[in-house]
Amino acid sequence: MKLLSAVALVILIIQIALGGWTSANYAALACPDFPLCFGEIIPAEFSLAGAINSTSRISIQVLHRLGAFITTIVLLILLVKIPFKLRMHLGGLLLIQLLLGVSNVMLQLPLGIAVAHNAVAALLLLALVKINYYVHTIAK
Repeated sequence: MKLLSAVALVILIIQIALGGWTSANYAALACPDFPLCFGEIIPAEFSLAGAINSTSRISIQVLHRLGAFITTIVLLILLVKIPFKLRMHLGGLLLIQLLLGVSNVMLQLPLGIAVAHNAVAALLLLALVKINYYVHTIAK
């Protein structure tokens, strides 16, 4: 469980960085549909080469979505291995974060939901730090 919790923390940090990259390049609304992007998992417009343009923004958004999928899978695996109280905190935050992320796309990025999405990402990070502390110092 020590390795899994550490890996989950690293993956979440990478996902938060992808979210920052998405925001910094105004790519949050590059894919107007969900769960696909222009009807495809990886649209034909996917490219990270060259200057930031609409194609690059689509690619950044797709990477953030793929990162969210990987992060969710890893956190779900971790959820089944941690104590119930920690599971409820992490699971609740994960569910809220996923709903906020999808809402951002479907409602075209309302400011309140975008801010909440960032805040819950920070709470998820704190929860994973707490879980890592627990498994590395308290759990035997």
